[in-house]
Amino acid sequence: MGNHFMRYQVDVAADKDAVGRALTTESGVNGWWTNQATMPEAPGGRLELTFPQVPQPFDLELAEASPERVVWLAGSFPPFWEGTTIRWEITDNPEGDGTRIVMTHAGWDPDNPAVGRVTQGWGEILTRLRSFAETGDPDPYFAN
Repeated sequence: MGNHFMRYQVDVAADKDAVGRALTTESGVNGWWTNQATMPEAPGGRLELTFPQVPQPFDLELAEASPERVVWLAGSFPPFWEGTTIRWEITDNPEGDGTRIVMTHAGWDPDNPAVGRVTQGWGEILTRLRSFAETGDPDPYFAN
């Protein structure tokens, strides 16, 4: 497992509860990432994300879900994500109203050819998360 990571900071004009729901509920993840996600009831369960033209769902474990932190561990699919960790730190915005999200996707081998594509993808997808948390209007990045 590598030690390369990507980190993003997004300030959201919504409260921490709205952000937490977007990251830990099925209707939440379906509202900004893909419209076919299954979310476990509690940490330890599997989060499965179906994307267009992908042969099987992305396989993640919901490792932690608290009001301040959500952690997903990547399973065996897709292979280029295997062993990576997606951590969402959720705090009050120290510079104003609303919530600050600091998302880190860590554990990459820097030679992994997917790093560039994933880095760009997260940047685009996180704008959907912000919009969904602020408005409640679903607009997933991927529609199946």
